[in-house]
Order: sequence, then structure tokens, then C-alpha cells
Amino acid sequence: MDGFVSSHAPGGANDSVEPLALQISSRDLLTRRQSIINSNSNTDEVIQERKNSSVHPRKRARLGGSLQMPHMIKDTLSNGNAECQSNGKSSNGEASSVDTHIGPQGLIHKVEFVRLIQQALHDLGFQSISKELEEASGIQRQSDLINEFSAEIMRGNWAKALELLQLIKESHLEAQPCWPSSSSQTACFLILEQKFLEALEREDLDGALHTLRQELGPLGENDHERRRQLHWLATLFMCTSTSDLYEKSSWCGSGEGARLLLLSQLQILLPPTLMLPDHRLQHLVEQALLAQKALCALHNTSNRHMSLLQDHQCHDQIPLLTSQIMEAHTDEVWHLGWSHSGQLLASGSKDHTVRVWELQPCSVLSAEGEVGSQGNGCVGDGTSSHRLCLKHTLLGHSDAVAFVAWSPDDSMLLSCSNDHLVQLWSVADGRTLQIYARHTDSVT
Repeated sequence: MDGFVSSHAPGGANDSVEPLALQISSRDLLTRRQSIINSNSNTDEVIQERKNSSVHPRKRARLGGSLQMPHMIKDTLSNGNAECQSNGKSSNGEASSVDTHIGPQGLIHKVEFVRLIQQALHDLGFQSISKELEEASGIQRQSDLINEFSAEIMRGNWAKALELLQLIKESHLEAQPCWPSSSSQTACFLILEQKFLEALEREDLDGALHTLRQELGPLGENDHERRRQLHWLATLFMCTSTSDLYEKSSWCGSGEGARLLLLSQLQILLPPTLMLPDHRLQHLVEQALLAQKALCALHNTSNRHMSLLQDHQCHDQIPLLTSQIMEAHTDEVWHLGWSHSGQLLASGSKDHTVRVWELQPCSVLSAEGEVGSQGNGCVGDGTSSHRLCLKHTLLGHSDAVAFVAWSPDDSMLLSCSNDHLVQLWSVADGRTLQIYARHTDSVT
């Protein structure tokens, strides 16, 4: 029959005949059904992966291996952690996947910021927490080479330290060929200088002489300043004792303090990307506070404490109310000067007098009946906790007093006048201690 094909089995007498079109439709249906099943399965996996990615990291950590990250994310994190082992840089010097910038304006280098946090924690005594942060972030505070170099300096293993310094120089020049050779030579000189001084301290004169001639000498051949330093070091051979050595060299000995000081000096010479400057985060925070203080147009507070929790402002501390008026002078007041303690005030006037005022609590004044009394020279509204009361009226000038100045301990007061005189007064009893009459014109 046209359009039909017999599909008899070789030995089947009663086998049926099916149209080819029906056979093709059945296969197509099965194929489409399997495709839909597979598609639904993939969709479920994607949904599950999205759910997993939204799980809080701490919850995901508790679930263990039951949640699987998408391969792309897993590869990115593994690559980022591997590259961060070299302070956020990959082996070829390119920025790693976590080498990003953070902050409201994107100005903060993330890897550098994490390194500074680690250093700050270490400086504050939280070494274990600093180490945990290093392990969790995959960002090293300092490279293993720098850590080993610092350890050898603290041990006093000078030969190994110089060898590591050369390795540091070579490794850094490969990435950033901008480290001046003079800095590395100065670093070598400082290390060998410490070696020389410690040899002198333990009275190893042969070792000290070898270091001076064979190791330090070549470094000073082409540098005038180092040559002068070599001559000065040579004079230390004349020291008669270790105490004499300490005094003449201003050196504190071979202890931990001297080697820590040496590390600080070396840190200045090494690139900051290799060896972080000491207390760097604290310096940055202080710079930010000083910048806020400089930008505060109304800054007038003597309080040294500035909060880190909010931007600094002084607008609410500007004096707005008069708390006291002193009316003892009979003419213009030309100068005022607070004592260093803040408890005394001196005023010089055109009436030829200097008046010394003392700050006292209002409770004391009230008991004596002196608040607001004209005789004491102070008038006020009684709202302040302290009042200025007249202590002395200093008489002796024959013209206007233009300037007053306190001694460092506030025990004496100088006054300058248009009568060409400078007078020294005792603050305790108001006596004239000395008169200086060498000027031929007004002393202002």
C-alpha cells in the first residue's frame, strides 16, 4: 500500500502493520518529554544555587558541604585567595580579583585597608585576632620574606638579614623598579652599624674592626655623609667601658629596644608596599581629626578629645551670653592675659594700673557676700559656676599699660607701659620685684 511500510518480523504471522508517521511521532514525543524533564531539572538546580547564595555565610558554614556554590563563584574565590597571598597581587603583578576599592567614594584600597587593620590590631595587642583576620581574608599583613627579615634583625643574625635584604630588593625591583639603590645601601649601612656597635659592646675588637674596614668601609667610599659617619664610628674604639660607649654613641645597647629602633629606621627606607609604616592607621585617623579641626571655622575649644563617632564641630560652643562684667578700671583696658593655670587673669589699662583677678567658685563668694559687689569690681547675673574677683591692684606705672605677660609658673607678672618701663611683680602679694628702665620709648 502506498504510504505504508511493512514491518513484519521474519517469523511473525500475525504482526501488525503501523504507519511510519506514527512511529516518528512517538519517538519525537519521547525526545521532547525527556528534554522537558532535563530542562526542569536544570531550572531546579539554578533555583537551588540562588537559594544557597542568599544563605547567610554563618548559616552556610554550619550547613557544611550540603550547599554547593556555583562553579564560577567558587573559582573566583579560590583564585582571589591564592593571589592575595602576595598582598593582593598576582604572580604577574596584576591586581587580583579582590584588589578592589571601597568606601562611599571608592577611594580606599581594600587590600591596603585590611593590611592596616591587621597592623592596628597587632599594635593594640590583639595578635591572635590579627592572625585570624589574615587567615579569613587571605591577605597577608607582610610577606613571608619581610617577616623572616624582621625576625633575623631581632635575633641579631646580621649575615642572614643582609642576605634577605638583597632578596627583598631583587623581588621588589621585578615588580616596581623604582626603589633607589641609595636606600638599599643606607639600609645595609644601618644593619652593619648595629653589628659594629654590638661587637664593641661585647669587647670583640677584632670583629668590630673587621666590620668597620671590610663591610662598612666600601659603603662609604662614594658617599660623603657615610664617610663622616665611618670616621665617627672609628672614634668609639677609644671608649673605656660599655657605659662610655653608650654615652658617646647615644646608643641604648644590644637589647630588644635598639633592634626595634633599627627596624623602624629600616621601615622608612623600604617601600611601604613591602613594610608598613609604624602605626599607619593611627596616623591616618589623627590626620583626619586634624583636618576636621583645621576646617572648623569656629574652633575654640581647649578640649583635646575629639570623637571618632561624628564629624567635629564647634558651633555650639561659641560664647553667646555675658556672664560677668568687671568694672574696676577707670579708663580703657588695653590688654588681657590669662595665667597658664587658667585661674588668674591680668588686665592692663590706660588708667596706669594692672589688676590681677582670681577665679573662684560662686559658692565661696556667696558665703562671703561678694557676688556682684561693686567694691570687689565684679558685676554679673549669678548664672556662672565661677566668678573672677579682684586679687591685686598693681600701682607703679605713670602711663598706660600696654602689655602683660605671666611667668611659666604664674608666680610673677611682667607689665609694659608707655612710661618706657617694664616692671616685674610678685603675684602672691602684689609687690614690685624689679623695674627695668633701659628703654627710651613706649614698651608695647
